[in-house]
Amino acid sequence: MVIKKDVIAKCSLISWVIAIGAYFFQFPFSKLSALILPFLFLYISLQIPQIKILKSKKYLFLLLTFFIFLIFLVNRSIFLEIDFKRILRFTVILLIIPLSFFIRDNNFSAKKEIFLNLAMVKSIILIAFGLIIIYFGDFGHFRNWAQYFGLGDIYFLNRFIPKIQVQGNALLVVAFMLDYLSIKKFTLRNIIILVGVLAAGNFAYILALIAFASWQFGKYALHLIKTNKYAKYIVAAALIIGALVLIPYISVKIEEKSSVSNAVRIEQALVLLNANPIIGDGLGCWVAAHTQSLNYNGEVYFELQTLYIFKQIGIIGLGLFYAVTLKPMYATGKTRFILYLIYLFFSFWNPYCFDITQVITILLIINTSQLGERNDKSSYYSLSSG
Repeated sequence: MVIKKDVIAKCSLISWVIAIGAYFFQFPFSKLSALILPFLFLYISLQIPQIKILKSKKYLFLLLTFFIFLIFLVNRSIFLEIDFKRILRFTVILLIIPLSFFIRDNNFSAKKEIFLNLAMVKSIILIAFGLIIIYFGDFGHFRNWAQYFGLGDIYFLNRFIPKIQVQGNALLVVAFMLDYLSIKKFTLRNIIILVGVLAAGNFAYILALIAFASWQFGKYALHLIKTNKYAKYIVAAALIIGALVLIPYISVKIEEKSSVSNAVRIEQALVLLNANPIIGDGLGCWVAAHTQSLNYNGEVYFELQTLYIFKQIGIIGLGLFYAVTLKPMYATGKTRFILYLIYLFFSFWNPYCFDITQVITILLIINTSQLGERNDKSSYYSLSSG
């Protein structure tokens, strides 16, 4: 039995390393992306004995209701003659994400460190590409190369700020927040990851960092006010200075995006909200529409991916989904819950939710012990005796 557990632990570690490595380094090695799903699935499969389900009759009723509704949606989608591969794809997604909340990896510390170190290496790659295009003063060759191989986009903003918006960047935001919260201070590693996030240049990432910084500042400010009677004046001054810096920056960024990115998102929202609002149009439903900016003809990834899920399962399905996922995250502690809400916030504006990125994020937040204590033994049903 000891040998068997040791073999499972090693296989779990290897599958995690390959999945995370393939995720981060699908840029610049695009063929690695094919390894992410199978090895992440293998990792999750090996963790099934460690599943712990929230010990709550209300929650179990919600979970059962969600599964029954999902079965109804599958049958309805088949009746609507939606391609079965599309039905299966989104059924698996809507099952695997809630399952991720139940997994408790008892040997996760090493896996978290591997994740953070790989995130640092990925950040160094992004920084290097940014410095190279700054040095040459031209991004055309790199942009053509990245777009030709479907790796993303590389360009300058305002003629001199590099934007390395390529595949495998989304988890860098999670890596920075996780690394900082694990040790409660800045280190060389999380500073490198932070610079990597900035080099990626996605505005949603910046908003996530602002939300994270505001949360941490708020906690510190409340503590300071309780211990120092003059602290409220310092906090007020800091808030005013922060507002004077951030409000103009955010306003400029929103104005910059209003002509292109936000216009596309508004059009996309109108297309995706054109659905049966109660039960949706079916799992994997085909989106066909012609807008001023884009033509949609069967796509499965959208900037506003959450709204595509709404189009498929309606308000009932989406409400049940968030009920069965937010409740177990909240049960693990406020720190994990807020961290997850920040992830949901920045992923809503980009296609980084309802996919592998969300599954990995959940596994990281749930299993990182430095984020606070959990009373798992008394609060969860366990499939294992350990």
